[in-house]
Amino acid sequence: NANESYKNSFGRIGSLLHLPFGSLEGNIEKVDKNKKILLFDNDGEMSPIPARLLASRGWDVSVLHYGLENLINSIPNKKRK
Repeated sequence: NANESYKNSFGRIGSLLHLPFGSLEGNIEKVDKNKKILLFDNDGEMSPIPARLLASRGWDVSVLHYGLENLINSIPNKKRK
């Protein structure tokens, strides 16, 4: 659909595992404990919640402050891969 094409025009992040917040607990086994985890959402408000959950269970977790929207706005389109 056109909306998805627009969203994808900003680029993709390699080796990304997309787990919506509501499905994290049911899919937590998909998150590799041997890797450092970077969580982000559009505006940076929700990511700290699952970060606390994962950290409490032993994952090495960081959060992208101010969210993906801020990252998109701070890196010109031509410089994104």
